[in-house]
Amino acid sequence: MASLVPDDFDPEEMASLRYVQETLSDDEGVTITEPSVRDTLLRGEVLTHLHDALASMFKEEELTDLQVKVEGKVFKCHQVIMAAMSGYFRSLLTSGMQESQNGEVELQDVSKRTFELLLLYMYYGENVVSSESVEDILKAAVLLQIKPLEKACVEYMSKSLNSSNCMGIWKAGKTFGCPALVDTAWAVILRNFEEVSHQEDFLALDMDDVVAILDDDQLNSSSEDPICDAVISWIQSDLSEREEHMEDLLSLVCVPKMSSSFVYDRLLLDHDLMQKNTCFFKFVMEATRCHMKPDEKSKVMAKQTKLRNDPNYRKVEALVGGYFMTDDPLKCVLCYDLNRRKWYTVASMPQEPGEDFAVCTYQNEMYVSGGSRSLNTFIKYVPGNNDWLDQPSLITGRECHSMVVVGENVYILGGRNSQMEEDSGIVKDIEAYNTTRGTWSKVGKLEIPLDSLSAAVMNEKIYTFGGTDEDGQSSSAIQCFDPSNTKCSLVASLPESTSATSAIAFNSNIYVLTQEGMVFRFDPTQSLSKVAEFEGRSKFGLYVDGHSLMVVGGQDENGTFLDKILKVNVKSGSVADADTKLPIPFCGFKMESLVLPKVMLAQEGFNVQGQNLFDPELELREQYKAEQYKAKTRRHPFLQNEF
Repeated sequence: MASLVPDDFDPEEMASLRYVQETLSDDEGVTITEPSVRDTLLRGEVLTHLHDALASMFKEEELTDLQVKVEGKVFKCHQVIMAAMSGYFRSLLTSGMQESQNGEVELQDVSKRTFELLLLYMYYGENVVSSESVEDILKAAVLLQIKPLEKACVEYMSKSLNSSNCMGIWKAGKTFGCPALVDTAWAVILRNFEEVSHQEDFLALDMDDVVAILDDDQLNSSSEDPICDAVISWIQSDLSEREEHMEDLLSLVCVPKMSSSFVYDRLLLDHDLMQKNTCFFKFVMEATRCHMKPDEKSKVMAKQTKLRNDPNYRKVEALVGGYFMTDDPLKCVLCYDLNRRKWYTVASMPQEPGEDFAVCTYQNEMYVSGGSRSLNTFIKYVPGNNDWLDQPSLITGRECHSMVVVGENVYILGGRNSQMEEDSGIVKDIEAYNTTRGTWSKVGKLEIPLDSLSAAVMNEKIYTFGGTDEDGQSSSAIQCFDPSNTKCSLVASLPESTSATSAIAFNSNIYVLTQEGMVFRFDPTQSLSKVAEFEGRSKFGLYVDGHSLMVVGGQDENGTFLDKILKVNVKSGSVADADTKLPIPFCGFKMESLVLPKVMLAQEGFNVQGQNLFDPELELREQYKAEQYKAKTRRHPFLQNEF
């Protein structure tokens, strides 16, 4: 290789450019000098000579002390070179294992041709990355931990990204664990969705990946028609296996935004699918009504879960009930707009549910059941009207229970009712509310009757986590109720007994959070794994933002109310404070995602008991809390000594 010193370099110029060396001292008093320009050039000459010599020694097989066997062929190398370039070889050769003793290594997951290219890169510094070799080299570079070569592959693939290869490159990035490549390719997929959605690679995606694409707010599509067409094409490419996902995927299509020509020419003409799939039939009928009856559009729009930045609607996280003073639960409903970072107040519940009520959402309508002050109450919030409607009362009133939705049914599980004849007051029956007929029925019993349990749905089955049994002892039980056969069984256990857990389903898994601060992933194989840990708190709210669980408010182990929001990334396991927090410390509330018409979000602020607590001045908020506390001491004289 050529010298790094230019042929026309003037020595006098070198002298004039020589820097005065700065002298530094470390903690042990050792003097360190920064290299001058002359030193840097000299080092370059030495490294060039060293590299040339090593390449020659490799070619002539001089002083080789390592034999690497790949697909039957033996490559003679130098241990120090392989260890310096590859983290894999460095760990192997310094581990004291047999390979480090006899100098023989056999590679299983690298081809002979690929390893030859790696040696050319390491010994000769050749650029071996090409369109034909890049994927194999990337795989080997990741496996053998050759970081500079991995970086070169990622840069090469990123520069060559286009609509025809972005899906394959994205898959390669996921397979080989290259997050930078994954993110870059993902952006190209979203930007070229209409073209990508017709490719075989798209039709071969797993359900989770299709959902991730359709649910991404950066998805670029000329209209809602190509999005719906992609859903139908993906399902029909393997109808027998994918038909069960119809409802979940169609929920990501904004029905009122589809064109009339697409509804009539594409959907209505698919007679076979309409006859076979009830969900698809209802979807098409709803789309047809939107175009035949313009007044229906606004009603249907209010039920959509995917708006794609429609200016007339907002996706919000609803915060229901709760309290900011001990034993003083509220009936207010507050909403947080994640995009605009603003708080709003909507219609309050008609009565205070007290504590330990349950909340769930079906077709963008929010249901609230039970609670310490209204055991039998069942009400529904309709976002389009900003109004609450009374629903048929529960068969068995309860508090400390869970409520979830499967299909068109709302299910209530567990809880307690102190008015029951049983001494424990634990409610064993599982009740279901049919949203179409408007009726309740008893559909089963918990295998282990518990209260203070959480529940979530995965693969059309309801799973419950932890709780408190009839003897008042915490439980580690994970139970599964299958609505299709009304059977409930014990399927697994949490690592420790616990109650008042929080469970939420997304990306085909259920995530369970305990009061002690443990975060577990429960997957479709019914396996449990710990993914993160945070500082323990109870009575907090929970919602999903991207790949993170947002743990909102609550109270710590000392009973102190919290305003902090934690961001728990379920991929990396990292936990950090969110860049926003509650306007005041708050706990005991429930959270659900809703879509609200913009006109319903007129009352801006964090309004509690008629007072807007969204005052940026902390002093004013603290003054208000002090006044409320004084008022409470007048109602409860036994607190006066504490004030």
